Amino acid sequence: MNALPPADAGTRLAAELPALVELALARLLAAPDAGPEPAPLRVPRSVRSAGAAALAARQGGGPAARTQALALYTRCLQHYRQDVQARLQPGLREDDAGLAAAFFTLANLAAFDGQSPDTGRLDAVERQFRRLLGACGAWTHCSTAERQSFVEQLAAVGVLVNESRLAAATQGDAAQARLRDAARGYLVQLLGLAPERLALGEHGLVLKAA
Repeated sequence: MNALPPADAGTRLAAELPALVELALARLLAAPDAGPEPAPLRVPRSVRSAGAAALAARQGGGPAARTQALALYTRCLQHYRQDVQARLQPGLREDDAGLAAAFFTLANLAAFDGQSPDTGRLDAVERQFRRLLGACGAWTHCSTAERQSFVEQLAAVGVLVNESRLAAATQGDAAQARLRDAARGYLVQLLGLAPERLALGEHGLVLKAA
């Protein structure tokens, strides 16, 4: 039997995170400053991007379409590292899982809501994801390769969604509706988070009333 591919780490994380989010955000509302600041979740960069390959492998349309998708996701990942993370964390030569998760989440929430990302909340959401991922059994038991793939997928999709949001704004209602559906799908697939339940508050993500 073949070993599970690294991308399956995302499936396990998406299955476990929703319950943790419910619990953690409820605690945050009760005591927003409770507990020590968690350490950043740093992940060494892989020589070859398994995350871009995992995203491309899900692409329909045959080998040519997957090759195109691989080039697209690879470019998006490079943009994230060379522009987004390099600007926010200059000099860091590792990937930061909390930052990638926060960037991904804000990009997709903005696309879902038809707004620009609330970059002022990035630090708070990054700190939340340090706690969430650090408390997630699927994350703590992942191999380095699985973590690399997962973080790369978050980063690449975050960039792609941001670019798509800007393009859709000039392409009419149908394009924006497709983007909204895609953003919801990405949040559910990679983090298990339904955007209908999430909002942004003073301390980062908050849960809307059910």
